[in-house]
Amino acid sequence: MQKKNTTMDSLIGTYDRDLKTPAHDEYCIWVDKLFHKAIINNKTIIKKLEEKELRGKGFLKISREPKLNTLNWEEPIRNNGYVVGVPDFTFCLVYSYDRMSNVDERKISTGEFCIRGFIEVKPKIRSIGETMRQLQIYKSYLDHLGSPEEKFVILVTDSVEHIDLFEKQGFIVIVPDTAF
Repeated sequence: MQKKNTTMDSLIGTYDRDLKTPAHDEYCIWVDKLFHKAIINNKTIIKKLEEKELRGKGFLKISREPKLNTLNWEEPIRNNGYVVGVPDFTFCLVYSYDRMSNVDERKISTGEFCIRGFIEVKPKIRSIGETMRQLQIYKSYLDHLGSPEEKFVILVTDSVEHIDLFEKQGFIVIVPDTAF
């Protein structure tokens, strides 16, 4: 009799076959070394910062150089004590801002906010549906954190043929060879 596989990944169809491959390890090392630079230059992140400044009607000046607060490998996502997923990385980038007076443009306060997210590394996407399901689970978890901070799910892959499908769903796709 074959033993039943009862991991969450197998139950919901998001088992990552690439996890044990040298290519996956190489991409994870790339993320660990160059993620800070890749995220600062990412057009989606920059656009979000600009939108946040616009909502401040010119009275909010945000630093374009975040400090990397955390970049954690293989940190489980838990909900009600259950592991619902394990993204390759969890991150938090902290941006500082100055709130300016609308009268005389002097700084009246300073503060920080955090961009949080998950990074999933898929050297090759073997199944669009499986990958999409996994990323949607991560996105759903971030949406339920309840804080007003910006949140992102990032896919790092060499499979460029379906990038538009993932971007339409609100995911950031980074192709390492074209990231800079």
